[in-house]
Amino acid sequence: MLNWDFWQKTVKLFEKSSNITYKFYKAGPSVFRISFHGLENIENFTKAINHLEIKEEDGLFDFNILVSDLVNGEIMLPEPSWSWEEDVDEKGFIASEDKTLLKGRFLGWQNTFYLLNLEQKTGIYWTKNNREIPEWERSFPFRDIFHQFWSFNSDLLILHAAAVGTKEGGLLLTGKGGSGKSTAALACLNSNLKYAGDDLVLVDVAKAKIYSLYNVAKLENHQLLMFPHLRNHIYNEQALPNQKAQLFLFDHFKELLIKEMPLKGIAVTKYSHEVYTSYELSTEAEGLKALAPSTICLLQENQKHIGAIVEVCRKFPVYKLLTGTELQTIPNLIEELIQKLNPSTL
Repeated sequence: MLNWDFWQKTVKLFEKSSNITYKFYKAGPSVFRISFHGLENIENFTKAINHLEIKEEDGLFDFNILVSDLVNGEIMLPEPSWSWEEDVDEKGFIASEDKTLLKGRFLGWQNTFYLLNLEQKTGIYWTKNNREIPEWERSFPFRDIFHQFWSFNSDLLILHAAAVGTKEGGLLLTGKGGSGKSTAALACLNSNLKYAGDDLVLVDVAKAKIYSLYNVAKLENHQLLMFPHLRNHIYNEQALPNQKAQLFLFDHFKELLIKEMPLKGIAVTKYSHEVYTSYELSTEAEGLKALAPSTICLLQENQKHIGAIVEVCRKFPVYKLLTGTELQTIPNLIEELIQKLNPSTL
């Protein structure tokens, strides 16, 4: 199984690297130092989090992530301390001699491996070739490492949801695939509302806060037709139509981004097939049904994560957002709902 000796050997390999680029990011209340070892082209790791980058002032950070690969960084991992047949489950998680503090996972279909030492607050991300990371991984880098760090020692929770709003308050937008969550978030780009994310966001349940994690907007082919003014800003044009189009808002519309806002409620999106958008009060159960399955699937979590999501749906009001074909009515209704939930803004 995964042991501390393997961890120490791996760290020593990274320490031998001479060409290291350090970057600092603040996600929510946490500062991450990410060191890229022997890698020159790091856009696959940084484009989605560029809006969170901060200047190094005192060198202090909450968590350290070491990043490299075999082809460019020339780091070859040590011989495994585990049995591939007996110690690795179907999701790639590796049995560890310390289940609480030492974690590892191998994503075979990506040739990617990550390790976490939660006692030393350090993570390792290694892949065979960082230039061959799948398209979708560019849109939410380090999500597993972020998730493991925050779920270990804080009330912070990553959720599969979009989030829009203002400094006075924001909504989580959620719903099953094809329900209009991303369309609703994209419609808000042409409004008074700011954009915190359309796929994964960070939530502090105790403090009722939404934090932005990734500045990417992802569009299906039909959404490119709905928002033609965004077409010229698509980053991965060559990957279409097999992959979703990726628009990195920090590159083109940084003024539309918001890094944090008060959490006021949850909106479960659904196409109404009407012209105008409307909303109605929903239930905790509907919010849970929309948020939990996709979040757990994306983060490869188990049942314990549901408890935290239940708390979100219990603490904040849940609404149905019945989106209409007139796109501008979507942000108008969301803004109206936020004002209703935050009377001080009226």
